[in-house]
Amino acid sequence: MEERNVLSPEEVDAILKAAQQAGDDAAGDAAAETEGDGSNSINTHALSVIYDTFCTELENKFTVLLRKKVTVKAKPPTVVVVGECIKQLHERDIHSGFKLHPSESHALVSIEYPMLDQSINLLYGGKMQEKIGEENWCGKIGLITSEKISRLVISCFSDACKEYGKIEYDHYKTNRVISNVNNMEDVDNVYFSDINLSFEEFTGKISLYVSEFFFANLIPATTGRNGHQERDFWRKAIKSEVMDSYVTVGTNIQDVKVKMKDFLALKEGDVLPISDPTLVFVCLNNLRIYRGVAGQSNGKMVVKVVSQI
Repeated sequence: MEERNVLSPEEVDAILKAAQQAGDDAAGDAAAETEGDGSNSINTHALSVIYDTFCTELENKFTVLLRKKVTVKAKPPTVVVVGECIKQLHERDIHSGFKLHPSESHALVSIEYPMLDQSINLLYGGKMQEKIGEENWCGKIGLITSEKISRLVISCFSDACKEYGKIEYDHYKTNRVISNVNNMEDVDNVYFSDINLSFEEFTGKISLYVSEFFFANLIPATTGRNGHQERDFWRKAIKSEVMDSYVTVGTNIQDVKVKMKDFLALKEGDVLPISDPTLVFVCLNNLRIYRGVAGQSNGKMVVKVVSQI
C-alpha cells in the first residue's frame, strides 16, 4: 500500500483552532447581518468573484485569439441607468446585443474603435486607414470581427457564472448604432464594467452591460455567509494557523550507495565513505526542501541553507 503523509500533532492542533475560530466568526457574522436592514440585495462578494473569474477567462482567451500576451484589468461593476450609459458611448464604438437565458434578460458589449482596429490588424495582418469614412467606417470585416470579439466576451462571462447556474445566450445583432441592438429600456438598471485589454504597448477598452435583473435571478440574496465566503474564510484561517504552528525539521546527509552484501556485512566500527560530508538536506516530513552545508557556530553544530531543491 502506498504510504501517505499524515499531519503532525502541531498541524492538527492548528486546524482545530481554525475550526473553532470559524464557528465563532460565523456566529458573529450572522448576528451582524440580522441587525441590518434585511434587504435582499445582490451578494457583492459573489459578484466580485464572478468578475474576477471573468477577467481571468478573458486574458486566457484573448491571448489565444490575438496570439499576443494580453493583460486584462477591469473596474468593479457599478449599477447605472441604461439611458445615462448610452449618452457616454462614442459614436465610433460598435455594439453587440445578447439575450441571456434562462432569466430572459439582456446584455450589451461595446467595443471602442481603436480596440477593434488593432484586433483586426493582429487577426488579419492588414493595416486600416487612419481616417475612415462615416458611411463605410470599417466595412464588413469590422462587423465580423466585432461580433467575434463580443461573442468571446459573453462566452467568458457565461463561464464565470457557471458556479451559480448554466447560462446560455443568443446574439441578436452587431451594429454601430446602439439603438439597433439595445433591447433594454432607458430606465432599466444595468451592471456596467469597463475592461482594459493591454498587449504590447497598446491598451484598448471594451464595456460590458448586464441587466440587474439577470444577477438578481442568478445570485442568491445576501442572507448570511455564502459558499464562497465560507471557503475563502476556511482557506485563509487554516493557512494562517498552520503557518504559525511549529513543525519538526530534520536534516539528512547525502545518500551512500553500497552493495547489498557489503551492507549486510556491516559491523560496529565500520566506516562508510561520503564524498562531501558537509552537504546535508533540510527535510520536512521526510521530504527534502533545501540543500545546506554543515558546520559549527559558537560551539554548536549548525546547517547553513544554500539553495532550495
